[in-house]
Amino acid sequence: MSDQTSLASPAGISMFNGSGFMGKNILSVSQFEIEHLEQILAMARDMAAMVGRFGSTDLLKGKILTTLFYEPSTRTFSSFVAAMQRLGGTVIPIQNVQYSSVSKGESLRDTVRTLAAYCNVIAMRHPEVGSVNSAARALEAYPYKVPVINAGDGTGEHPTQAILDIYTIQQRLTEINGCHVVMVGDLKNGRTVHSLAHLLALYDNITITFVSPPALCMPKERISALRELGCIVFESESLEDVIEYADVLYVTRVQKERFSDPAEYERLKLQYVVGAEMLNIAQPKMVLISFKDKQRSCNSSRLAAKYLIDW
Repeated sequence: MSDQTSLASPAGISMFNGSGFMGKNILSVSQFEIEHLEQILAMARDMAAMVGRFGSTDLLKGKILTTLFYEPSTRTFSSFVAAMQRLGGTVIPIQNVQYSSVSKGESLRDTVRTLAAYCNVIAMRHPEVGSVNSAARALEAYPYKVPVINAGDGTGEHPTQAILDIYTIQQRLTEINGCHVVMVGDLKNGRTVHSLAHLLALYDNITITFVSPPALCMPKERISALRELGCIVFESESLEDVIEYADVLYVTRVQKERFSDPAEYERLKLQYVVGAEMLNIAQPKMVLISFKDKQRSCNSSRLAAKYLIDW
């Protein structure tokens, strides 16, 4: 059996059938246990090696992904398209909904039901929290029911980005258990930190320090949920005071699109700048992940997630 086809072997299919995600929606990180995460990460590593060696495969030949994006996106949109194409599938790309029937008043329910008739899976981004769940419910009793993947729902969650970030941390540090992760920036509106913090809390002896101005702090209910999972959580307004303890520094952008007051955005947008002087305080082996520097490994985690639900 060749390396390129080993993922499609009966043993491989049986392993990932056992994950419980075959043909299921991916809506929230709360769906994942640590064993699910480790399965996806193992497959991501295999797929990264496969892509590095062969460039692509035909595991999803004949399958169609619809990318339904109601918000602007470069990295996430392109990653989903690249992942599907590298697996041998094709894509219906919808990135500017103002040029679709949405502009004519078509409802979200009708849009996803129409698209589900044309494809095998929908990856959706939407500015409203819970919108992706609504899309999935619209397909529950529909003859053309297909899985829905949450590619970001407002200030809610971003599960696939969180899996990518876990993959990146594991690749750089090898071991995640015992890590101290410092998250800085817009923690109130940042769906990536909401999802990543939850996944990190599934590991052992994790410490997370949230650094933000009071107006952009992590929601209290999310901090309580992390502590219930056994995560040690600190909060600070000073990055300088905590960066030396960080194994991972995760920097999010202040999200202009979430502000109703432009002056408030201007006041907060450069609150934290991670420059050379700040990095000199950090540990030499600290992993820096910032919104401007997404890793090339992004495709592999989405490849794994797509294979899990589509095979």
